[in-house]
Amino acid sequence: MKKIAVKIILLVSLLVMAFVGKADAKICISRISISGNKTTKNSVILREISIKTGSYLSIEGLEEKITDSEINLRNTSLFNEVTITYEPDTLSDMATFCLFEEEIKKMPRHNTGEQIIFCNLKVNVTERWYYWPLIGLKLEDRNLSSWLKDMDFNKITFDAGIKIDNVWGLNHTLSLSGRFGYEKGVKFSYEDISLDPKGINSFSIGAYSKFNKTINAGCVDNKPVYVKSDEYLEKNAGGYITYIYRPEIRVHHRITFDYNYRRINDSVLILKKDYYGTQNLKNHEYSLQYKFSFDQRDYSYFPTTGYYIGVNAKGTTSDNFNFWYGRIMADLQYYKKIGNRWFWKTAIKLSTSFKNSNAYIYDRAIGYDMANVCGYDLYVIDGQHFCTFNNSFRFLLLPQKTITLNFLRALSKFYKIPFTIYISASADMGYVHNRYPAGTNTLQNSYLLGAAIGIDILTYYDIIFNISYAYTRMNEGGFFFGLKTPIF
Repeated sequence: MKKIAVKIILLVSLLVMAFVGKADAKICISRISISGNKTTKNSVILREISIKTGSYLSIEGLEEKITDSEINLRNTSLFNEVTITYEPDTLSDMATFCLFEEEIKKMPRHNTGEQIIFCNLKVNVTERWYYWPLIGLKLEDRNLSSWLKDMDFNKITFDAGIKIDNVWGLNHTLSLSGRFGYEKGVKFSYEDISLDPKGINSFSIGAYSKFNKTINAGCVDNKPVYVKSDEYLEKNAGGYITYIYRPEIRVHHRITFDYNYRRINDSVLILKKDYYGTQNLKNHEYSLQYKFSFDQRDYSYFPTTGYYIGVNAKGTTSDNFNFWYGRIMADLQYYKKIGNRWFWKTAIKLSTSFKNSNAYIYDRAIGYDMANVCGYDLYVIDGQHFCTFNNSFRFLLLPQKTITLNFLRALSKFYKIPFTIYISASADMGYVHNRYPAGTNTLQNSYLLGAAIGIDILTYYDIIFNISYAYTRMNEGGFFFGLKTPIF
């Protein structure tokens, strides 16, 4: 009876402290409860939460860490919804209370008269669908706007295979696919394989083969020139392994070793002798790459607040080490809320590269995956060194709304469709330096200026659709379209 009485007194004390003395109280997390995860292991969720059992925090500090933890979990792309709350913990037995009481006595702030509230941190998630048939297509024109201009159906690659996210509930990603159309081949990857329970050390592996009958062999009038043949112009086969070190939740170090065997049709070198830095038709290429990232953004696919720092260094050698290439790139991004629904973004990207002989495929700069300037979607600017300065103001036109499709209620991963709409105004600058300029490529070694207004629609599974009208210093304007689909 005495034990029961003590438990009742303890429970009443905690409740009084929580609801009466909350302003002066400190929180001690005694338990973390997780619900909603039918596939994902608890350990995967816990390593994304910046609060641990035994954490001793102010109310404000706890709520700040809860916000950070929700962002971390959403950025894993494992969940459609994430909610973290806390409530006074009833503590199942006195031994548990005594254990935490001893820990609190060791804390330097214990004798300040602060009240201690033992709390249960409650994490609730709604999981996504993790099994995707890879029946997709890839436009080989760098972006949707460029492809729509010519609508060349020969420049489409079809993927057929399977992609499985969150394998074994451990956030591994497995994909196996075949490629048909513009690019043929097979691809296998198994990514984010943890080597320890906390996910501090992990690795990824992959292998691939690619066979092309159409290749980009040059640039004329600031546009890529494609060469087509009935024979394969280029064959590639290789593999890679990446080691990831993650000492903190938002800090990543990645080291990748890549091997590629490349075979070129002799007609390519006749047309473009400096295509890839060597005159050999067969070549072995070895690459070593280091990438550092420090990500403090609220949403990695479409950030509105926070910042990002990325550094990438890569070295490549081939042709029995007679050719070498090196590149260093920095990516700096900053996002800030400047009003009730207004947001500001600025980003700077810098890249410099060096090689011992001219090689066209190693000079890709603005207009490819690495960097862009609004309004120049139909062009490519090649060079060894480049910089871009992107700025935009965004207005939240429609905060997140959710459409419920009752006829799909049986499909719990899909019947709720959230969407958010932003409008934006952008102003970008860029510059590319090319040591080997071609007379018709007038955008090299000159300043690029572009401005645009547009609309962005965000929906579930991180899908983003964009339409914008852009105008450049070349006195050219037009509508441009973009579609980002991380699902595939």
